[in-house]
Amino acid sequence: VCIEIDDWDASDRIGWSVIGNGVASTVTDGREIDVLDRLGVRSWVEPGVPKHWVVVRLDEISGRRIIQQSGSRSKP
Repeated sequence: VCIEIDDWDASDRIGWSVIGNGVASTVTDGREIDVLDRLGVRSWVEPGVPKHWVVVRLDEISGRRIIQQSGSRSKP
């Protein structure tokens, strides 16, 4: 699978993008699920829907930082 994570900081006018490639698998080990449940990650799905954890073991990772070039401030 390929995953991408992007974010930006409006006040500093910088951003970043990270891409990873690897193999995804469902987490089935009860101890690992307990550890993941304690991370405080909020689900995108409706409350009451059973949790389903997926782990991605990365083989490759790359990224870039996006910064504003000096003198290139965009007009509102």
